Order: sequence, then structure tokens, then C-alpha cells
Amino acid sequence: MIKKLSLTINSYDTGELLEPVITQIRDKVDHVACIYQKLSYWRNPIDEEDMEELVRLKSIGLVDELIEFKPDFMKYSREQECDKRNMGIRKMKENGSSHVLNIDADEMYDTAQFQAAKDLINKNSWNITYCQYINYYRDLDHYLIFPFESFVPFIHSTFFNYTYNASAPGPTDPTRRIHNPFGLSQHVFKNDVVMMNHLAWVRKDIRKKLKNWSANNHFTDVQIEAAINKWENWKEGEPAVLLFNTPENKVNVKKLEKRWINVKIPWVEEEVKRWKG
Repeated sequence: MIKKLSLTINSYDTGELLEPVITQIRDKVDHVACIYQKLSYWRNPIDEEDMEELVRLKSIGLVDELIEFKPDFMKYSREQECDKRNMGIRKMKENGSSHVLNIDADEMYDTAQFQAAKDLINKNSWNITYCQYINYYRDLDHYLIFPFESFVPFIHSTFFNYTYNASAPGPTDPTRRIHNPFGLSQHVFKNDVVMMNHLAWVRKDIRKKLKNWSANNHFTDVQIEAAINKWENWKEGEPAVLLFNTPENKVNVKKLEKRWINVKIPWVEEEVKRWKG
């Protein structure tokens, strides 16, 4: 039974998405905490606009708590990110939360789907849940066709922490693999119940994301610049160039017949108009 649910958000460089992401489920959770850092894993300082947005969202009540994470640069970047997520779980457990949803600042849920999934968790007493997600490219009308299904932790008990690169029910972010070696009380939601909408490539400045990504060191400067150049100059029908292990790093982009999530983010809609000329 979910007695108190906290939302923790891994925050650093995505201030332009925080408000719409939180707004979708603000009244479905009991506490919202943004776990931010002043320096990225690569020692780059946080953009002043991103920090100002965190402060603004707290001032209007969308965020209840701002918690600073201080990177340990002696550790591998992705292990630091796992530590950051676990710090959020620990803090929420200390405030009496029985359950937590840990997300990145570009991960959005449909309000009705979220409530339906939450009701099922309460009904079935699942301690750990996962769901799949759709990866968007540039706007909420286009998505990336990956050659496999990807999973992400959904709501889970604060009894459980993450272990870097541990086992998971499918391809999953290695920084948030729930330590549950025996698969106890675990459930993977089907897409028609709940799905995470990953605005991974929906940004005002894609360069800022890629330069500070915790997996940045897996790719060369040439690869990063190629991904940025394609994103900035992409045309309908072309594949995307990603930091991804596919031939020439290309992934197909498909246009949705109908949006999966009924959300309009003003600056995204304006960018769509500009891109289309």
C-alpha cells in the first residue's frame, strides 16, 4: 500500500521541461524533490537559467524541496548518477515516504495513466514496478524506432535502492537498476496501462544535454558534433544521428498519427513552427 509517495527528479540541465513534467502528476504525489548539482559530472557549472527555474518552481509550490548533490569526481560518472538517485531515495525514506518515483527532468507521464497504474499498485501490493517508454525526437510528434524495448523503474518501495549496472527485466538505464535479485513482488506494466514519455531529444539546446550527459565519455567529439548537427538540421523522413551503437549511429524517426500524451509545451510548439519554416 502506498502510504506516502514522493517524486524525486534528477535535475541539472533541463529546466525548460520541469514545469510541464511535474504539472502532469503533481496532485498524484505527496512530495516533490529536485535533486540538483552545481557542477556536472564533467565539472561544468549549472546554467544560471536552470538554477533560477528550480528556485521559481519551489517558490510557486510545484517543488517542495531542493536537495543539492555534490559529485564525487573520484568515481565514474554513471556511478555518481546512481549515488545521486540513491540519495533521493534515502531522503524520501527519512521524510516518511513509503514509495518513490525517481525520474530525470525529461520524463513525463500522462495524468490518467499514472493514476490508473498507482491504483493497480495499491490493489496488488507490488513493491517494485517497471514500465516501457517512448523516446521523442525534437518534438512530441516524432519518436525514435529503437531495435529493442526499453524499460525504466516506475513507482517502487523506498526499501529498495539502485545498484549500478545490476540485473533488470530488460534493457534499462544502468544508473537505476533496482537491487532485487530474486524478483520479489515485481511487476512490469504493459504500454496500454502506463508508459513513460521520454523527451530525450526535446530541448532548447541539445548541445548542453550531450556535453553534460553522464555517458558523454563513451563517445568522441566527432560523434557528438554529428548528433548535434543532425538534430539542428533534421528534415522529415530522415533518420536521426544518435550516440547509439547502430550503423553510422543512425536511428529511424517516425511521426505519430496521434500524440501519445495530450500536452502542449509552448516553447516546443513555437520551435516546431520555426523548424517547419
